[in-house]
Amino acid sequence: MQKILDVEVPNIRVRDLLALSGDLRQEMVDQTHTQNKVLAVRAALVTLLEMPVEFATPLREVEVVVMGRRRELGLLDEGSEIVIVREDLYKELGLKVNKKRRMTMQIANGGKEEIQGCMEYLELEVRGVKTYAHVFVVQSAPYRLLLGRPWQKGVKLEKIE
Repeated sequence: MQKILDVEVPNIRVRDLLALSGDLRQEMVDQTHTQNKVLAVRAALVTLLEMPVEFATPLREVEVVVMGRRRELGLLDEGSEIVIVREDLYKELGLKVNKKRRMTMQIANGGKEEIQGCMEYLELEVRGVKTYAHVFVVQSAPYRLLLGRPWQKGVKLEKIE
């Protein structure tokens, strides 16, 4: 509390503002009153108890048109640091891969997989909006297209549960 009172607003201390303004002073009292904290905690507990708890929730997928010619389901994965396409899809698309962009990827089960290269600026269209991503090619994966964090960040993806 002492630190708050000593915060300076250009040449004015918070304690001086509170002394000058009855409304500010009352707001400060209301915000720091113990009863308010108890009510807030009680309200949070009630909200938590009313929330449905699910045993399983399906993964999120979106329909993606790749390079304007191939429809695929793209798996939205917030835990992936890269965007991935499986080798069979890459071959079907017949696109070039930058083989100089290679790395080893750690997969969810703790194993490792070699990335074969990167398709740079791959066009991914979602609901009529064209987007682009650097997409890494892997030999095997349980999905054909994984939309990781770089794509999600690039399109400023917001998810609503």
